[in-house]
Amino acid sequence: AVLGLAATDSLTLEQMTQDFTSWFNQMGFLAAPTSSEVQVEIVALPKEEEKEQTLPVRIVISKLKIDLPVTASRVVEGFWETSDTTASYGLGSGLPGEAGNTVIFAHNRWGMFASLPRLRKDDEIVVATEDGLHTYVVVDKKIVDPTNTDVIAPTNEETLTLYTCTGANDAKRLVVTAKRI
Repeated sequence: AVLGLAATDSLTLEQMTQDFTSWFNQMGFLAAPTSSEVQVEIVALPKEEEKEQTLPVRIVISKLKIDLPVTASRVVEGFWETSDTTASYGLGSGLPGEAGNTVIFAHNRWGMFASLPRLRKDDEIVVATEDGLHTYVVVDKKIVDPTNTDVIAPTNEETLTLYTCTGANDAKRLVVTAKRI
């Protein structure tokens, strides 16, 4: 078996090995593997400031005259925080330039995402990060129930999902899906 571990400044390889052995025993296995039975791979993790360079910082949809800063949004009590003044990037969703589903959402207000219903297939969306611009084209637009989380699920290819409230009393969600060009 191969066990992939990543050492950090606060967690040494020795501590990780102890944690793994403890977990192995808690799971009810008869004996933890010996060091000769476990192949350990040390992975260099990106520094926090390097990772931040790939976070979205701006979204531009020229056709709709949308040009908004994007702020990172944490999950609090099961929901992503929503900014009143910017678009929000769902932390934990994909990153621009990488495989995965980058989720950006904003309120359904003028000056924010109220004009998203006017987007059509092949319209361009640009997402800026600290290290460059990422251009996407719209491939789908649909209205879903708020409980439909499939639209924000991880993907195997680079995808951008824009998300906002819609309908009477904001009872539904408008979802725009775009692919990188």
